[in-house]
Amino acid sequence: MPDAGHFKSATRWPDVIVGVGCVLLTAALAWIAFAPRSKNVDHDLVIQQQLRSIHQAMLLYGFDNGGYLPGLNPDGSLFTNNPADRYDLLVNGNLLPADQLVSPADARPAPAFSYAISDLSEPGDRRDAWTVEPAPDAPILAESPAAVGRAPDQWSGHVLWHRPYLTPGIAPRINPESATPHTQHEGAPRLRTRYTPTGPHQESDHLFTRAGPDDAHLIAERN
Repeated sequence: MPDAGHFKSATRWPDVIVGVGCVLLTAALAWIAFAPRSKNVDHDLVIQQQLRSIHQAMLLYGFDNGGYLPGLNPDGSLFTNNPADRYDLLVNGNLLPADQLVSPADARPAPAFSYAISDLSEPGDRRDAWTVEPAPDAPILAESPAAVGRAPDQWSGHVLWHRPYLTPGIAPRINPESATPHTQHEGAPRLRTRYTPTGPHQESDHLFTRAGPDDAHLIAERN
């Protein structure tokens, strides 16, 4: 019978080290594969997808509404400025599932919608831009301050821009090489925007009207 010294001398420590290393590497790879992903990353992807879905539904509505997006009549006059009513036009018209209106980042108990929509209460640049025709530098949808639990002057969130070169089926009007993202995260409640081809960017544009229910109105009034 071999003695203990035989087994001791037969042990190959490099093989043991390699074996242990393989086990640890396998465990690490399994953890990476199955570890939960960052909720913020998931939320960002879902929010961008929802904004694009709403935008597409708005365009489909507009093609059957004289070219005007929800809130305006086919002749361009005001139909309703209420955000809930304007979203209802999309949901009741079977153009958009209602769950696409609620952001995963919205912590309110039972929000009907999480996204601000452009304020059309007054005639002017915003109404003129509220069509299926793209308007460079015109933000038309955004996370509302209430949805992200912030006051309008402390807001940051995702904005969808009515970009011409990213709107399917519509010919681009500016160089696609200068394109910025269709949806992007903005870190401040003031944006440089313009609604007319000749209008300058305004550093003092405010994104939202005020706190409360009306923070569902997105605004970028030119001075």
